Amino acid sequence: ATVEATEERLREVTKVQEVLAKIPPPQRDALKMSAIGVPYSIIAELTHTPIGTIKSRIHSARNMFRRLYEAATSQAAAA
Repeated sequence: ATVEATEERLREVTKVQEVLAKIPPPQRDALKMSAIGVPYSIIAELTHTPIGTIKSRIHSARNMFRRLYEAATSQAAAA
């Protein structure tokens, strides 16, 4: 990989981390567990939360992430 590609990848990782930090912890935690393949039922057990709430949290977190990531991307492009 070139230095430029590595720097771009680092900027992308940083942007993702910054966006994730803006999502409330219950939604963020459920999203992160789901992203690594933990089944909803296990997330519900681990967090002592009804599965319907887990599904709602993940749905909300995905929407928040998408919106915040797009905003961060458009801000970076404008800079």
